Amino acid sequence: MKAITTLLRRETVALLGCVCLVIANGVLASEPLVVCASDGNHTASVGGTGRISYCRTDSNVVVRTFYICHPKAMAFSEDGQLLAAVGGPNGSPAKIKVWRISDHHQLCEIAVSGESARLIAVATTDA
Repeated sequence: MKAITTLLRRETVALLGCVCLVIANGVLASEPLVVCASDGNHTASVGGTGRISYCRTDSNVVVRTFYICHPKAMAFSEDGQLLAAVGGPNGSPAKIKVWRISDHHQLCEIAVSGESARLIAVATTDA
């Protein structure tokens, strides 16, 4: 985790302050996976083959697309600037990815041992 924190400190925008994971009942593949930013202006939804579509709610047009294998959970940071997702294993370890929405930049990727997490929360701090 130390290496990830060092990487994020180099960023000029929000610092990933905390990623909290809780194992819970998972989302079945047939269930829709959609999250809304706390300001209500952005949504992210899972499409086929690990595609996450990011949209503004005023137009419902896909603005950006992110990818993670077998998405299980997603969350926006409270300020709506970051999107985090948990993916399931696909022959390699399950992963957590965090992206900065504004420029589509992936801030980190964390391999998860064992079963993948089913819930995720992202908190940011100004650093």
